[in-house]
Amino acid sequence: IDHLVHTLVERVVPYYALKQQRQDLNFEGPDIEIKKRIDIHKRAEKYHKDQIEHVEDARYLVASQSQPSRKYDVDVDAYSCNCLDFP
Repeated sequence: IDHLVHTLVERVVPYYALKQQRQDLNFEGPDIEIKKRIDIHKRAEKYHKDQIEHVEDARYLVASQSQPSRKYDVDVDAYSCNCLDFP
């Protein structure tokens, strides 16, 4: 366990601290989560109302763009979706 703590403190934490500093100074682009969210927002604009079915309260069934017969369960309140691309 000492080796694990040493590795985390001496290598992992400094690596991510430096990575965050580079992102803060705009030397690197947005992190993976932000990139994924930007991609999701761009794809969301391609949907039409007829591809979204209101199920109940904040739950919807949304047709897949690549396989229209497949529908994904989206819960707006729980911020969840059962599609593979959801972060």
